[in-house]
Amino acid sequence: MRFRERLDHRFAQRHMSDFVDGALSGRRRRRLERHADACPECGPLRGALVRLVGELRRLRTSVTTERGIAPLVVARIRGCDAARRRRRRSRP
Repeated sequence: MRFRERLDHRFAQRHMSDFVDGALSGRRRRRLERHADACPECGPLRGALVRLVGELRRLRTSVTTERGIAPLVVARIRGCDAARRRRRRSRP
């Protein structure tokens, strides 16, 4: 790997999250894209992070339009706690 490629690789690794969040300037974004298009390590990472963030955004949208995830989690935890208390009371 040439010196410039190593620099671009380190740059891409450090700024991948900023790229996915849309927080890079145009020049830095193009640098990262150019590197990720050619790098067998950074290209798949970029794709996976973009898909993950997209899925998380869709999940947040679907959850907020329904009941919300927090009440469901709390109800499940309370249900587990209640079952545990019942088991303790039924022990001899």
